[in-house]
Amino acid sequence: MLKAILLISCNLAFNAATAQSLKVGVVDMPRLVEEYSQIKGVQKSLQDEFAQKDEMLRNLSLEMKNSQDSIVTSALDDSERKENERSLLNLEREYARLASEFRQDYNLRRNEELYKMHKEITDTILEYAEDNQYDLIMESGMIFSADRLQVTDSILNKLREKLEK
Repeated sequence: MLKAILLISCNLAFNAATAQSLKVGVVDMPRLVEEYSQIKGVQKSLQDEFAQKDEMLRNLSLEMKNSQDSIVTSALDDSERKENERSLLNLEREYARLASEFRQDYNLRRNEELYKMHKEITDTILEYAEDNQYDLIMESGMIFSADRLQVTDSILNKLREKLEK
């Protein structure tokens, strides 16, 4: 990919006549992903989706803290103390298992949403390029590009329009 971009750049530099007839644009993909995720409310959506599990983990954590406090402050005989400590150990194991499951589920859903967003963004860039007869649209991973080549704002506007439909 980098070699192809360098070859195209070199070709543009050495062939001024061709360079003048090419329509080139540059998109800032990290900015597109960041702003589009805010526009779509992906983070809020994921938080809402996982709120119940998060609340359950918080409650379990509070239960563990109360159990720890109870063991420390209560005057229990050895058998009661051991029973409470076993119960606490079981709570800690359950918490660790549920927290791990929560993280895995959340990361899986987040990755699914990111994939869908990247696909929507890429499809929109392609539509924009075809509609506006661009010969080349590059992602901003380069050392320099003139501001006049930036099409990021136009792509964001097109994405906003799609969401409003």
